[in-house]
This record gives sequence, C-alpha cells and structure tokens, in this order.
Amino acid sequence: MSVFYTENVARHWRDVDTYVIRVILYASDLPTEEFKYLIRYLSARLHGKGIVSRVEEYLGKLDEFGNDDFLAPPVFNANDFYDHYLYSIGKRFSEMRKALQLPVERIAYYFDITPEHYERIENGTEKKGIPAHVGLRLKLVFKLDKTAYFISAMGAYQGFYLSRQVQDLRDLAVISMFKGSSKEGRIGIADLASNMFRSRPVL
Repeated sequence: MSVFYTENVARHWRDVDTYVIRVILYASDLPTEEFKYLIRYLSARLHGKGIVSRVEEYLGKLDEFGNDDFLAPPVFNANDFYDHYLYSIGKRFSEMRKALQLPVERIAYYFDITPEHYERIENGTEKKGIPAHVGLRLKLVFKLDKTAYFISAMGAYQGFYLSRQVQDLRDLAVISMFKGSSKEGRIGIADLASNMFRSRPVL
C-alpha cells in the first residue's frame, strides 16, 4: 500500500507528515544494511543515541529476511499475479469482517465506500485496485500498523508478501525515529537525507 504515502492522504495520519514521507521515499531502494546504517545515523543526529533503541526492534527484524526470499517465480505472468493479489486482499478483508462480526453495510461505511464496492473488494473482482483512503482507514479505524497480512494468501507469489513485510518494518522504523521530534528537527533530518542521496554515486 505504498500509495498510502501521498501527502494529501498521509497528512490525516498524525504520525506521518511530509518529512517522514521524504525519508521513506529516499531510503526505499537501499539494501538492508545501508538502510539500517542510514536510520541509525539519522536517529543519532535527530535525538542522540537514546533514540536508536526505539527503532532497533524494527531494524533487527529486517535480518530475518534473506536476499533470496523475494525472488519471483521462474515464469512471471502479470495477469496471474494481479489475480492472486486481488484474491488475497479479498480473502483477508472477508476474514477480518467476519471476525469483527460486521455486516457489509457497516464495514463499507467505515471505509467510506458503497456496499457494492466493498463486495467487489471482498470477492476479488475490484479490477481498479484498492482506493488509497481505504488503506488509510485500515490504519486509523482498525489500528493496523502493518498491512502486509492482506497479501499473505498470494500462493506462488510469496516473495511479494515478504517484500511488503520488509516495507512495513522500514516504514515503522522511520515513523518511530521521528516521534517526539520538533518541526525544526524533522526539517533538518529530511534535508540531510535529501543531500545524502543527491551525493550518492549512480551505479
């Protein structure tokens, strides 16, 4: 749900602002060890050494994923991949709704979509994908920090699920790093990250 991190949507989530988004995007293509180094360095610059312990839990969990875990199947079919994606999201939404004992009309109201739209999501037939504000409301209304679970039933495409778990951990590390900081500090860290990436050699 990377689309969640757009300024017009994320500004409604109190832990995410422009500066958090900038660092998440700057660091998104870094290998794991470089990402961990960057976050520890920025944490120390932002709050001092004490802040490292607040993000270390997330950084440590990144070591549980090997570099070969994210490989796609030998034969990749984009249409098949998308069908698995819609199926998994629909299955997990259905499980969540039933566990909460919510009728379709009520959960559709929580997501600010029509019952018919929600049913297409749950049935895996919503070909236009999941609206960004649905991802936002998953986090706000249902208090979900991690969304990778919704693509955990993708069968042959488990590498994609694992990569989303890593993205969740990276996002939470950055968000946690910024907690408790002043606006001036946030601006400074985002600018520092920007300058570091401008000077990074292109391979």
